[in-house]
Amino acid sequence: LTPKKLVDVDDPAQDFSIEYLKVPVEDSMDVKIRIHFDVCCKFISDALRNPNANVLIHCKEAKSRSVTIAIAYAIKHCNMS
Repeated sequence: LTPKKLVDVDDPAQDFSIEYLKVPVEDSMDVKIRIHFDVCCKFISDALRNPNANVLIHCKEAKSRSVTIAIAYAIKHCNMS
């Protein structure tokens, strides 16, 4: 999985760009989402090195996959358990 640049907006006031990481994970209890934790957490961590950055984690159903990745990041990088 490699991050991709989605959009560059030519704004003279700021350098604005959006990058995304698409992770192909089905919304099923049988899916082993854990295999994607390291890649997703690194992507989020790298993005947040920029103090002006924002990160949106989402999935189509907004039920469990995006929340699972957000919690994995919080546990790994924010010393939460």
